[in-house]
Amino acid sequence: MSDPLAAFLCDARDAREYRRAVAVQMVEEGIAPSTIMHILQVSAPFISKWKRIYAESGIEALRLKYKGGIAHLSAAARLETITWLKAQDHWGNRKCLSIPVVGSVRAARLPDAVGFSWLEPEAG
Repeated sequence: MSDPLAAFLCDARDAREYRRAVAVQMVEEGIAPSTIMHILQVSAPFISKWKRIYAESGIEALRLKYKGGIAHLSAAARLETITWLKAQDHWGNRKCLSIPVVGSVRAARLPDAVGFSWLEPEAG
């Protein structure tokens, strides 16, 4: 494929990257911005922004720049917090308020690690 946008669209993994590339491609094909806005559910500034960025910086500029952050808990603190969470037999509003704080991070941010659900148990 000689068209960089078409090649990018074959590789794009993130919906945001894909939406950016499709908007630029549609503009280049002469589709009216109002139509693009309706089809992609984006704003006029979104279209002009990504059209300009693509023109100035090329295809790689459509990629996300965010690569993730570092974990706030050390491995030991995470293990300690998960152990504490698993040891709890009941979760009420007062218990949720007493979740230990490690640094600036509440243990409530670890629900998947302990199989925790915010849903109330079914009455049986």
